Amino acid sequence: MNIHLQPGFILITSNRLIDILASIAGHGNWKRSRRTMGFAIFPCFIFLRNLTHPMTRQWINHERIHLKQFIESLGFFYIISKIEYVYARLILHYLHQKAYFFEEIERECYLNQHDILATSSIV
Repeated sequence: MNIHLQPGFILITSNRLIDILASIAGHGNWKRSRRTMGFAIFPCFIFLRNLTHPMTRQWINHERIHLKQFIESLGFFYIISKIEYVYARLILHYLHQKAYFFEEIERECYLNQHDILATSSIV
């Protein structure tokens, strides 16, 4: 496990912690959770699997957008997001991956994760 202090957040890299967080978040079995690359834990922690992957900068930006969303909405939209997920799974009968992308906060993150300026004003 490595800890990096960054402006506005603390970046922690650890395969084991990502696996634990993925299982707590309900990302299914071990094989599926190995695909999980990052988590934003509020108010200021970002967990990544590793820093050597070519997409690392986009993953960090994606998680920073989640932190910014949480701060701007005081967590309210995360409750709405989980309601969207449950609706997609139970009413629309979407599988996990499709229900995950049904959440508005995830769509916003994926649309803006390549735009580094989108998160420049975070905390």
